[in-house]
Amino acid sequence: MKTTTLGICAVMALGTVLVPHAAGQGLLGERYLSVDGGWERLENGDSDDGWGAGATVNIPGPRDPLAAFGMDLAIRGDYMDVFDRDIIDVDGVIRAYTMPGEAGIRAFVGAGFGWVDYDLDDTTYVPVEGGIELTVGRFSVLPYYRYIFALDSAFDDYWAAGANGVFWVDEIWGFTASFEYRDLDDVDVLGGVDTGWSARAGLIFSF
Repeated sequence: MKTTTLGICAVMALGTVLVPHAAGQGLLGERYLSVDGGWERLENGDSDDGWGAGATVNIPGPRDPLAAFGMDLAIRGDYMDVFDRDIIDVDGVIRAYTMPGEAGIRAFVGAGFGWVDYDLDDTTYVPVEGGIELTVGRFSVLPYYRYIFALDSAFDDYWAAGANGVFWVDEIWGFTASFEYRDLDDVDVLGGVDTGWSARAGLIFSF
């Protein structure tokens, strides 16, 4: 009897995490503020490790329960200290996404406008991106690919790929983690940097 009771309790506890609540809670379609920080690395033959911190505000558009897709506006700001440079990156992206099916998967595409300051020089840019989001109850992971069109002719275009993850402790707040690889195509203002890496953790708040 004791073993049976423990087994039932374990199944119920697992269900509260894995069974979707409120149709699952991820990143797309949620109104939230997230803050994060962590490790940054740039490589140009030599390499340098630094740190970065940032914040995102995501604002979903009007919701129609019968619509097959939705839209979000995501505004992101980042600060990075690498190679003794103060790097500031700010952008806004509008994302269109499909509604999740029974498997909890959404596809999305996005485009926007941004500005990056490499301390010695800066440029505006147009980011274009796409990916999917997989949501299972309180867990969600969002892998993506992003291409950046630099609007200053002195800068080359570059691309990035990565993933954002979230675990919602409840419907109000949770933990985030992210990883990104950037192919920077020899950014001259950073001494010919070829690649960049980022790994961060943070908190997320629904509002």
